[in-house]
Amino acid sequence: CTATGSDTPSSVTLSKVRADGSVTTLTSSGSDNSFCTKSDYKLDCSYTISSIGYVDDGSYECSAKNSVYGTEKVDKKSQVVKVSSPVSASFADLGEKEVSYGSIYQITCRVEGAEAPHKVTLVTPTSGTLTWQSASSSNSLQCNTVDNVENKLNCLRSINTNQYQGEGKYTCTGHNYLPNPGTPEKSSSSNLTLVITKDVMVDLTPSSREIEYGQSV
Repeated sequence: CTATGSDTPSSVTLSKVRADGSVTTLTSSGSDNSFCTKSDYKLDCSYTISSIGYVDDGSYECSAKNSVYGTEKVDKKSQVVKVSSPVSASFADLGEKEVSYGSIYQITCRVEGAEAPHKVTLVTPTSGTLTWQSASSSNSLQCNTVDNVENKLNCLRSINTNQYQGEGKYTCTGHNYLPNPGTPEKSSSSNLTLVITKDVMVDLTPSSREIEYGQSV
């Protein structure tokens, strides 16, 4: 926040405006000498939020005061800070994976977020969309925490490759939401293509033999 005037502003204050309209003073040039630096008729002020969290989401107001011939002048500017919650989704096998016909292949999708993901979807070529939700007790997709860390999930799906079932494209998507109304959901997707191969083998025995001239073989 930068405050300027015909004379150096007498004070600069940074406040947080809460959803109910109440105002909390975070710092000011009068109480914190490190908040602002002075140059000519200007105050350059900065405030650092360490390890930002959802509680820091909201509107911040910077106000500056100056007195001119006994009359106090005040100017205010606001900035809205929206805290996002990133999330990532990735398959253990990336891109295209070849699987032998008749085998059982387990798809593994890792989903991680700054906060615990609340939903994971797996779009399959044969079973439609499978879903896991943290608030549901009847999920069609199995997801487990990794090393008991809530914000890391391994989501599993076993594929039986008989009759080439399960061949095609899979899309895993992790979802995170924020507790503040109006903040959009964050999501991330990853794709995997399963290709089922069937081995072929030729056996000719014996490898060599002698045939008399004129015989049928």
